[in-house]
Amino acid sequence: KKVTGSQRETGRPPGLPGTTSWRHIYNEEKQQMTKKAALVLLVAVLALLVAPGAFAQAAPEATHTNWVGVAAAIALGIAAAGCGIGQGLATAAACEGTARNPGAGGAVRTAFIIGVALIESLTLYALVIVLIK
Repeated sequence: KKVTGSQRETGRPPGLPGTTSWRHIYNEEKQQMTKKAALVLLVAVLALLVAPGAFAQAAPEATHTNWVGVAAAIALGIAAAGCGIGQGLATAAACEGTARNPGAGGAVRTAFIIGVALIESLTLYALVIVLIK
């Protein structure tokens, strides 16, 4: 076998790096961090699963269901869903109007903000009713 100059100088077989690649070190650190993050997440999930049982209180005696509160909660859900749909449609219309006529962008934006504020007020009114009941 013929010995090359680099092999004579370093004493290592050809094809092997003389030092550890920075990519190799980076991947090892990344794997260690991933394992640490997974362990922390596992501990957090276990703590969240154990906490309700650890802090549970005795159940009170059975009472009648407060149907007014249930109806108010359902009304709040419907109001929030309707407002979400309305805000989405208003946003789409404002973007379309501004795209069609960029010169009227300021007026469209002002009308959009006022309209979204009024739409959002419906949800806030429903929330106030739920909190009162």
